[in-house]
Amino acid sequence: MAHEHEEREEIKLLRELLKNAEKQLHVQREILGRLQQQPILTKARISIMPKTVPVGGTANAVIKGVDQNGQPFVLDATYKVTYQSSAPADESFSPVNADGSDTIAALAPSAASGDQISASITRPDGVVINATPDVLTITAATLVLTSASVVLS
Repeated sequence: MAHEHEEREEIKLLRELLKNAEKQLHVQREILGRLQQQPILTKARISIMPKTVPVGGTANAVIKGVDQNGQPFVLDATYKVTYQSSAPADESFSPVNADGSDTIAALAPSAASGDQISASITRPDGVVINATPDVLTITAATLVLTSASVVLS
């Protein structure tokens, strides 16, 4: 009888150990799932090409993003991008493309050097990432001879 009682106690302990092992497995799977999360934008910078345009010219702005693992991150339509200029009267922005790129029109009436172009990027979870700005230089329009007349006397 004592032997039978000991066996029941062992079975009870084994069941408890199994239950605890199942709980630990569940926790480990949850931790693994969190570690293998989807990439998400954590940093960004603006890259403008060309860096110098004449008055009336255009340049392209591209966002170079980086995820939480330091890997390149490409924006999609779920990210809202708003571009800004340090001299708002000098540039205008087209509607932003799904990848976050944009076309900048140089509107300055004369040369403007060193206008900073920046962007705020709102992630799908509502977090705002402020991109490191780039600089756009606007040069004076080049005068082009369009007509001439010769007067002979």
